[in-house]
Amino acid sequence: MLKFPIEFDQINSLALRPFENEHQLLKVLNSMSENFTIKRNQIAQNYSDEEKISAYLCYFFSTNISKVGACLNRLCPELVQEIAQSNIIDFGTGPGTTIFGLLEYFKEFSGSMVGIDSSQLMLEQARKIQVSFYTDFNLSFQTNINSFPEENRTLIFSNSLNEVGDVFATNIIRKINPERVIFLEPGTKESFSHIREVQKNLYTLNYHVQYPCSQTLECTLSEQDWCHQYLQLKFSSSIERLTQKMKKDRRSSPVIFHLYSKSKREKSSLVIFRYLGENKFSFEFEICNQENIIEKHQVLKSYLKSKGIKKSKMKSYFIAGEIVKIKVIKKLAVGFYQSEVEITQ
Repeated sequence: MLKFPIEFDQINSLALRPFENEHQLLKVLNSMSENFTIKRNQIAQNYSDEEKISAYLCYFFSTNISKVGACLNRLCPELVQEIAQSNIIDFGTGPGTTIFGLLEYFKEFSGSMVGIDSSQLMLEQARKIQVSFYTDFNLSFQTNINSFPEENRTLIFSNSLNEVGDVFATNIIRKINPERVIFLEPGTKESFSHIREVQKNLYTLNYHVQYPCSQTLECTLSEQDWCHQYLQLKFSSSIERLTQKMKKDRRSSPVIFHLYSKSKREKSSLVIFRYLGENKFSFEFEICNQENIIEKHQVLKSYLKSKGIKKSKMKSYFIAGEIVKIKVIKKLAVGFYQSEVEITQ
């Protein structure tokens, strides 16, 4: 398997066209960056030649692959086990980021994995990694969606929903009819608008939300509002140096991570919707309650201290996307409560 944390020299050696140095890589990355953010209608240009695919591998693959395990850590163990025992279809696989991230997380995987992408160069790059490190697994990379496992399927959209749109994604879901659907998308307002529309369709297809929403109910946020989660990631020193030279903070990474399943589960915990900040005495955050109504909660620092939590670690318990069990101590105002929390992982 790939050696983690990934170092620049290792991943660069696997590129379709390895770079002579960081400076050469950064020059290509800077030309690609705007297409990923401002000019998304030109994003196809980033997959147009071996040099750009190689730059994507060295930087975006090396930082995005850490998101896979960080997202799975947000789920209950039973759900993680279900995914580990399923047949996975990764739509928009690119160089296999999510697939190889899953193999790193699970260590052992007995099911099959199919990576689908419209870019032949991306698939060529994925296959190069596969033959170097993952020949013992049942993996295939292809451009078509006509061949996939017949049962126990988990369909994953890897940074692809924001490119194909909600109508196309819904049609793919209908065609494959998976037991589970996972979205791991950029944490942007645009991505959330696509997620929101697909969610409505999934509910009509009898899927139930497992994460992050509390219940299988229509989202109550206004059209101007949006919801995402934050992941706290760690990289090798060489990859971290690249992120600094790109002037981007990839360690605190906003994502939209959703999981839907045909099975229904009761939930005793909630997911932090938005971190509101801290004051001298407390931390404040918002959650969507069991009726998908937003509530504001306050947790006293004195309570956290009494539980042995170090001051430097307190804020990390209230990042958007973290799972919490809440015990209300008293009502402070309408929809605002002083509470105690038991954080579950």
